[in-house]
Amino acid sequence: MQLVWNSLVVIGPAVDGGYYLLGCREQVHAQLFEDIEWSTPNVLAATLSRAAAIGLSVAPLDTLPRLQDIDTAEDLRSWLLNAESDASTVRSLAEALLC
Repeated sequence: MQLVWNSLVVIGPAVDGGYYLLGCREQVHAQLFEDIEWSTPNVLAATLSRAAAIGLSVAPLDTLPRLQDIDTAEDLRSWLLNAESDASTVRSLAEALLC
């Protein structure tokens, strides 16, 4: 856990090569997000390279679980419909909103 506290950035890696969360202990550096080819399998790798280039320490990627992120309306629909929950209200709402 000490590595997390000593890191300036923590990233929640996504299964598609991007990430679902990026947290910074200090002011967000705009350079971290410049010239990234978004919605590609290279987003996480490019962001890690950029962080290293501007001197930002990143917590180990296994700090947070690798999860599915939501990039599109279809991703959201799939996530809501497949959510591990017995809450039929959530699924009904998802179907009503996204169908």
